[in-house]
Amino acid sequence: MIDARTGKTRLSKQEKKVLGLIVKEYKNGEIAKELGLDEKTVSTYKLRLLTKLECKTSIGLYAFNQKYKLVGFD
Repeated sequence: MIDARTGKTRLSKQEKKVLGLIVKEYKNGEIAKELGLDEKTVSTYKLRLLTKLECKTSIGLYAFNQKYKLVGFD
């Protein structure tokens, strides 16, 4: 699923939004409120990100993003 050289993977726009907030240290409830989603939906997006990016934790998502710059910190 991931190009090991570039870190490229297919993420939906919503997954990128969720990832952007995860790397800013938002909690699931905060992400839900920010994006107008149910907290369970955010958990589902987070699980998809962990699976697609082959990470085990939110810290892994942060590290992956630091390496491959999938989303910015604006």
